[in-house]
Amino acid sequence: MRAALLAAAVVPILAGCASSGRRSAFNLAPAEWDRAVRELGLDPASVVSPVHATPEMQSAALRYGGTGSDAERLERLQAALLNTRDFAFEYEKVVTFTAAEAFAARRGNCVSFSNLLIAFARSIGIPLQAGLVLARGGSERKAT
Repeated sequence: MRAALLAAAVVPILAGCASSGRRSAFNLAPAEWDRAVRELGLDPASVVSPVHATPEMQSAALRYGGTGSDAERLERLQAALLNTRDFAFEYEKVVTFTAAEAFAARRGNCVSFSNLLIAFARSIGIPLQAGLVLARGGSERKAT
């Protein structure tokens, strides 16, 4: 189950996993995010953090996650988000939302769901980050 939990949290939504000497912009607090976006010459109002958690989201994450180790709390967060009784989330393949938008709308695609899980985890102190997972190419030996 833990391997499935980690696999669900590691989705191909963020690039730049290689070390560049710069801190990842996806781990920044909201004020730091805005500053980093401005340094790129962009308007922070038009480039929102996909994994920012609102106070309401943090409250829900605390309720769903409970106490225990990070792995235990993360497993409970994921279970709550997948349980329509706890959190009614409707899959909609054509819509990608930020975590806050997905939380408010209770819908979105797999990236929206991942944004939501990451935001929930981070809001309660679990340093979850998405990554890019690539399948290694392989070949089978053909019998001749």
